[in-house]
Amino acid sequence: MWNRTRTVATALGMAAGLSGPASADPFDRPPAGYGTSINRHLAQAGLALRLKPEGCQGKGTAECRFSSPTVSATVEGHATPPRTTLIAISADLLRDEAHISPQDLVGDALAVLSATMAGYDPDLQPPRRDELLADWAKTVLTTGHSAGAGLLADYSLSFDQGADGFLVITIVPKH
Repeated sequence: MWNRTRTVATALGMAAGLSGPASADPFDRPPAGYGTSINRHLAQAGLALRLKPEGCQGKGTAECRFSSPTVSATVEGHATPPRTTLIAISADLLRDEAHISPQDLVGDALAVLSATMAGYDPDLQPPRRDELLADWAKTVLTTGHSAGAGLLADYSLSFDQGADGFLVITIVPKH
């Protein structure tokens, strides 16, 4: 699984470099645009995983939900002026489905995290992204919590096997 995560992170980093210069602040986007951005990065990395929009609630402050068969994401922020203030990615690692292993669920969640990092923290270099993803994954599954900082965002990962079995990854802009 760690090799798959590293390969995905490297591919996403290379794809981010090919997509042109980063905007002044990637978090200056409405929450509804998250899925399109992430899916573009996942496709550039050669992954079949995609997040489908489930809808948005709220007018001034919006909460939008996206999902795949293995991962879901909730994105909060403002439509006008456009601003994303929180991204939460989650996967149920204790789900009882024989065709999906916990390792695949972790891999998919980390792929979405890596795509989010490519889209919302684009100047973070691929080797550093690889390092962070590997460290965070090992730590969160061992201790239940991991956190770190990118260039434009702060990241927090939690996993409580005894409570609900969800791996939850939270991304917030630094400012």
